[in-house]
Amino acid sequence: MANKKKPEGRLAKIRKYFRDIASEFRKIVWPNGKQVWNNTTIVLVTVLIFAIFIWALDYGFNALRDWGIGALTGENAAASLLTRAGFWVA
Repeated sequence: MANKKKPEGRLAKIRKYFRDIASEFRKIVWPNGKQVWNNTTIVLVTVLIFAIFIWALDYGFNALRDWGIGALTGENAAASLLTRAGFWVA
């Protein structure tokens, strides 16, 4: 019975919790300015690439849908696609 621990009070547990948080925050290695700019550039370029890719898919699927609807209604499908792409078709 010599090794019996005294039960900690609620306030002591709260203090220990915040001491542990402070200890963990001291272990954080923050990036320098150059690393932040490099990572920000990588993220923005990646987002731009995916945005262009998704836009192209959306545009292609819409053109395909319009072409399919045009074929069902009897419109000239090639003219419909060219008009959608911004070309004037006579």
